[in-house]
Amino acid sequence: MFGAFKPELDLPKTPVTFTYLILSQPRTGSTMISSSLQASGHAGVPVEYFNHEHLRKLPGPLSLASVHAYYTDVVSRRTSGNGVFGMKLHHDQFKPLFMKENAVMEAGAKFLRSFDRIILTSRRDKLAQAISQLTAYRSGNWNTSDRSLEGRQNYEFRKADVPIILTYLQDAFSGELFWDKICARLDLHPLRITYEDLSRSPEAELARVFKYLGLQVAPTAPQTVKLSRDNNREAKLRFLQEIGFENEA
Repeated sequence: MFGAFKPELDLPKTPVTFTYLILSQPRTGSTMISSSLQASGHAGVPVEYFNHEHLRKLPGPLSLASVHAYYTDVVSRRTSGNGVFGMKLHHDQFKPLFMKENAVMEAGAKFLRSFDRIILTSRRDKLAQAISQLTAYRSGNWNTSDRSLEGRQNYEFRKADVPIILTYLQDAFSGELFWDKICARLDLHPLRITYEDLSRSPEAELARVFKYLGLQVAPTAPQTVKLSRDNNREAKLRFLQEIGFENEA
């Protein structure tokens, strides 16, 4: 939906007075949050600026210095008129930049602590998260605001996909544990938002986000729609049967 290098998303240069960071994993509702914040006009343009596709476009070899220069440039272009800058960060985008031998480097700790507020998204139904990630990867459609596509991206289970789903399932659990450990270690206290609560009550959850960030404007309606109609219920049942789970109820 958004891009680091789209000039049409750049804003007039404004001094930064407040920053926030959305720590996330794929398929946890973070884009619903970030798109609503961006649409408000009061929360910058919270993109995955450290997305691998964006970083690959940087000139020269990737280093902390080049990433810092890129980040400084992004902040100068994507801060809204009220001085607010925000961004989104997946766990697999943080690790290659700021981790060494399973430990957070000083630069990584400094980066995380530089934000005034942190939001952390997760999803209780990890199997639905894994299947959703597989479906998005295959279709190339990670999110949309097109209402005509709501509920139309449903996955038809295939036995050959079991190892792939297990890989995404492992990533969903390890990603959540990773952010939990980082927040505990650095004494960060994020606002926690779950996909299920956001999906069930988007207006209420978005209002929590805006209040937490101190934005004195009403949240915009969700800018994205649910691509899956029922969290791929049938596919989840087929998967569980295939790995030998017996529902005794």
